[in-house]
Amino acid sequence: MEDVVFGSLALTCLLVAILTVAGLWLTFEKAGYAGWMALVPVLNLFVLVQIAEKPEWWIVLYLLPLINAVAGVLVTQAIAERFGRSTLFGVGLFLAPWLCYPILGFGEDDYIPDADLD
Repeated sequence: MEDVVFGSLALTCLLVAILTVAGLWLTFEKAGYAGWMALVPVLNLFVLVQIAEKPEWWIVLYLLPLINAVAGVLVTQAIAERFGRSTLFGVGLFLAPWLCYPILGFGEDDYIPDADLD
């Protein structure tokens, strides 16, 4: 019985991870970056900061406890804004990436650079 529960949980986690990576991959491609960059740790944070159009040194903020959460929320809100989404959706990108990145990646939203938002 325990094997069935563990196997089901492991399969569910694998499917959620695949869905999240697929959504992030497509989000990167929509923003003009190579999708495979979503698979590389640290590089994917660098690309997310670039998509959010924040300074490159913001990567350092991800290394600082508590500040990393604030930086993460600000980056995801900026990403949501670049795709024409609300601030609440940006919070969703931070709190539920397995749900929101597939919505962004597979959806009809287009990347809008900061210069075009003005």
